[in-house]
Amino acid sequence: MARNTKQPKWEDVYKLWKQGNVPEVQIIDFDLDIHSTTQPWFNLRDDKQIVSSNPMNKTADHMSKQLVSNSEEFRAVFMISAFLIEVGALDFLINVLNPVWTIYGERWVRWWHPNVKYILPAVDTSYLSTLFSDGNRIRYKPTWQELIEAAVMVWTAIGLELAVVRIPELMNSDSKEYGHYLKIQVSNHEEAERKEYERLKLKFKGQS
Repeated sequence: MARNTKQPKWEDVYKLWKQGNVPEVQIIDFDLDIHSTTQPWFNLRDDKQIVSSNPMNKTADHMSKQLVSNSEEFRAVFMISAFLIEVGALDFLINVLNPVWTIYGERWVRWWHPNVKYILPAVDTSYLSTLFSDGNRIRYKPTWQELIEAAVMVWTAIGLELAVVRIPELMNSDSKEYGHYLKIQVSNHEEAERKEYERLKLKFKGQS
């Protein structure tokens, strides 16, 4: 494919994206015994959750809810858009991706705050050092092919290294899993109150 800096058609972008065979990011069921309730990103290699910002958590939220029932094409729109926001390539997002969001009756600014910068969890992007400067921002004006190939590499790394834990914040409030979580929380709270009552009873019994 010839390299150029002209704005491409979405069909060409999507075709190049699909050639990358980006793996799906796993969605892991929440387990109160082993998972924190506040961090949705999970490092598969270290077998533990990682610290993430609110914008990164928002990305995880979308991936565990809205993307599950959407088409493969819309998932590609979402993932490429997230990458473009991450690296500051907003012209490409607005000119090429935004019309596709509109086709799906959506706007990307409803999914992330328009001024947000870093919305993806950190993965090793040292192999993209010629494209990025410190902080994952674009170093120079790349061709559209370079942008999409970089998006493929970053999302491939995310898919291989990380997963999303469906923490309570990401659960649907009317789901069985959220009801189960609330039931456990209530049970734990009642048990803590019972232990505190027994402690106080022994304490004041000794003073009587």
